[in-house]
Amino acid sequence: MDEQVQKGNTLDYFQKFELKAIEAGQEILHSQEVPQWSQITIMAIPSECCITKTIWVIDSYDYQTMLFPEDY
Repeated sequence: MDEQVQKGNTLDYFQKFELKAIEAGQEILHSQEVPQWSQITIMAIPSECCITKTIWVIDSYDYQTMLFPEDY
């Protein structure tokens, strides 16, 4: 996310990370809604280390909160 700020892009207070185990390793889809933006990163790691999970990150300026949607 720091890379996006350095490029002058606006970050939404709500960021979503969708992690998915794929044949090549771990796929991470990082996205936001306003302004609409997304980026896919693939990490070549052993399949037993990969997970399929969604993580929400909420920025309230003073602190950031990470949580699983099912815990909301």
